[in-house]
Amino acid sequence: METIPLEDRCAIEKLLSDFCWLVDHGEADKVTDLFIEQGKIITPMFTLTGKDEISHQFEERQKDKNRVSRHSWSNLRVENLDHGKVRVMTGVQTYMATGEMPIVPQNFIIGDSIDVVIKGDDGVWLFEERRLVVAFKGE
Repeated sequence: METIPLEDRCAIEKLLSDFCWLVDHGEADKVTDLFIEQGKIITPMFTLTGKDEISHQFEERQKDKNRVSRHSWSNLRVENLDHGKVRVMTGVQTYMATGEMPIVPQNFIIGDSIDVVIKGDDGVWLFEERRLVVAFKGE
């Protein structure tokens, strides 16, 4: 298997972390910038296709100022695909609640994120697809 250059691996790690940071720190409306035009998010709860749908979902999330979440990822695995694409697999954990911090989580999801990322002509890595596979869910 062909290895991923360290510079690209670091850029992919930054992409994953930027998604988490934006969603969790009041900048969810900027998540769209991390996707290609026809990017997808696929979860058991919803599927979003294209920047317009992704933008609408995260703009709506942005409006709920009492919503608190923390997303994290671990156990990064990367695999080269054809045409400059990379499959990225991580373990993911999300904790959610509504209220003032500090707060006891009211919901959590633990699972796997199976993503396809692509490096643009400008050298910037973007999500083509994010797919969440839920292993544990609590409410």
